[in-house]
Amino acid sequence: MTGLLGANGAGKTTLVRLASGQLQCRRGTVRLDGDDVSRLTPRDRARRIAVVPQETRLTFGFDVEQVVAMGRAPHQGRLGLERPEDRRVIEESMELTGVADLRRRPFQQLSGGERQRVVIARALAQQASLLLLDEPTAFLDLRHRVETYELLRRLHRDDGPAILLVSHDLNMTARYCSRLLLLGEGRLLADGAPGEVLNRELIRQAYGVDNQVLQDPLYGHPYVVPLGGDDREPAS
Repeated sequence: MTGLLGANGAGKTTLVRLASGQLQCRRGTVRLDGDDVSRLTPRDRARRIAVVPQETRLTFGFDVEQVVAMGRAPHQGRLGLERPEDRRVIEESMELTGVADLRRRPFQQLSGGERQRVVIARALAQQASLLLLDEPTAFLDLRHRVETYELLRRLHRDDGPAILLVSHDLNMTARYCSRLLLLGEGRLLADGAPGEVLNRELIRQAYGVDNQVLQDPLYGHPYVVPLGGDDREPAS
């Protein structure tokens, strides 16, 4: 479970789009298990890579179960007929994400946290080996952010997909991700464990802000405190 960090414009979303095959590389290649992603058919990509965007808007009034079932499309024939295997995966995906009780609720009537769990369930229904999430907690309150991170960690621990998570929340990613990538102006500034990547100089270089890196007293992870002009003098 890897966190992808960087300031606005650093290249995080572009990297996700390249990794998912939505954009083509001008040079170099993106490889998944040795295969060039750009050479995969859309169906093959959807079977191997699932994407959870910042926000999902649906035009029609689909309910929760219908949205999750969309994740099975890459595995079905042209007629899209549901097989017993599809039904099993859909049910498991809803149970894992805690949305089974919402199956008949219209997607647009859900809270932000509930919607995000449904979209993650849809991604799980794809049974992809790689899950890409582009700031999935950007519009969520603190409770729903924690619930989303806890869900992702549980899925990853239970032999789930590899996860690449784009986030602006340095402290949450430091707590939940075992590896961090820090981007700056389209290039990789650091790659390693949270304690290696989140240091004062690298954060200042990436975000252009002075800061102090402390240690979380409960979990032992690095904890970043941005500093303003009046914060640089120690309190008396």
